Amino acid sequence: MSPAQKFFPTYFRPRNQYEIASGLCSVLIVLCPLIGHMAFQLFPQGIFSAIIYTIPLGIIPGILAILSRSVRCVVLALCTAIFPITFFFVHSFIVTILYFISFGKIVLA
Repeated sequence: MSPAQKFFPTYFRPRNQYEIASGLCSVLIVLCPLIGHMAFQLFPQGIFSAIIYTIPLGIIPGILAILSRSVRCVVLALCTAIFPITFFFVHSFIVTILYFISFGKIVLA
């Protein structure tokens, strides 16, 4: 048994090249709004311009997931497509919690 087989259980090993490509596309599409929002301001209109780009780009990992015949990649592709919406709600929730905990002294835009 090789060291890679000991480290990764059989469930986490990719079955074919489409599954690897779908996972990599999903990760890249999720990182684009995160990095764009946090560092470079790639989306000047905020989260809504990120939604315009990431939902259609989520089709690419979805097609690759269907080609790989992998349920976990289909779920990952769906999560990738709705990630900007989820990110927006989590960000709003955290800002609201910080506002209430600090009794209105911390106001994040």
